[in-house]
Amino acid sequence: TDGARPTRTFLFSTRVAISPMDGVPTVMIRIGNERRRNQIVAASFRLTLSQTTRTLEGVVMYRSLDLDLVRASAPVMTRSWTVQHRIVPESPLYGHTPESMAKDEAELTLSLAGVDEPSLQPIFARKLWFARDIIWGARLADVLSETEEGNMLLDLARFHDLEPTGPAPAFPYRASGESTGQRDS
Repeated sequence: TDGARPTRTFLFSTRVAISPMDGVPTVMIRIGNERRRNQIVAASFRLTLSQTTRTLEGVVMYRSLDLDLVRASAPVMTRSWTVQHRIVPESPLYGHTPESMAKDEAELTLSLAGVDEPSLQPIFARKLWFARDIIWGARLADVLSETEEGNMLLDLARFHDLEPTGPAPAFPYRASGESTGQRDS
């Protein structure tokens, strides 16, 4: 081989969705392997919240906090993957609202690392989302469906799509059709 590193490999959803999953508010980000002929092995994910905070002494700082993931790794990534963070009382996002995230200049950064199987080259990627890119009351649109023959079909045309969800007792948010890219009925 010529030793060239693999070029762009990961595709990130353009927006982050936050909605209940199994009754718990959950951050959801979709990532995809753009080089589907190549498998990414030993993929690992790290999600970080960066925001403006004030210390006990009154000093304003920009701090980064790691967010625990439902699954921080995948043995093999061939197509798409959903990175999830549950917003539970231990989460740095617990108690945040869309308004507080905008006020705190909150940003989410997803970092990925893995190995391109054919070349055995390490692969790194990252994506940053600002508070305006985080849609509360929406979920990632379904991209998997089943064919009549029983095979799974991945619809990449819906990779970036979000669908609004209804408010729940512990989660009063509902995204507008405009924020999800859908038309309101």
